[in-house]
Amino acid sequence: MKEIIKKAMENLSKNKDRVFHSEADFQFQLAWELKSLKDFNVRLEYSENLSSNKNGHFDIVIITEDQKYIPVELKYFTKPHHKYPQLKQQNDTWRTYDYFEDMLRVEHFVNQHNNSYKGYTIVLSNYAFFWEGNVRESTNYYDFRILNNREIKPREYKWADSNAKSVKGTRREKNIELKGHYKFEWNAFLEEEDLEFKYMINEYLDNKST
Repeated sequence: MKEIIKKAMENLSKNKDRVFHSEADFQFQLAWELKSLKDFNVRLEYSENLSSNKNGHFDIVIITEDQKYIPVELKYFTKPHHKYPQLKQQNDTWRTYDYFEDMLRVEHFVNQHNNSYKGYTIVLSNYAFFWEGNVRESTNYYDFRILNNREIKPREYKWADSNAKSVKGTRREKNIELKGHYKFEWNAFLEEEDLEFKYMINEYLDNKST
């Protein structure tokens, strides 16, 4: 399935409308491409009542022929660009927490759904600092950095200072405990003279698949 998703991303990267207007636009285009590749039953904003997840809506859920449910969560982190006015200021470093939260949500879905055994998170961005930035260990979001080649192991991830203004009193105040092993590997999506997009896909497999 990961190769199919990667193929879908590669196909999207060749489209003339490959600079998406929003995360919802990215979501729709990816779902359409996945269905075109394999004629999956692809559901958008799929609602699932999970005991550990009050907001049980998932960006995409792929339902295979053998009735396996595969959740896919997306993030679209952008910075403004003069050529593409649709690109907004959405590259705040604290947003990387939201990607870790997506990983956690996918883990919960896969572990709790009787007919699920794997799931995916995807992030697409034109902000190179996310994949190659020099992040000091004292930086508040250090645990949530999404640098290329970073390995993620099962443990609790938290802010260096949970009392920071962008964290205190928000849903991001909670620590995130992941059970999976991941390696962050960014791939080329779009390269122009002064614009570069990259993406990464992370897969979670639960014990039911082993």
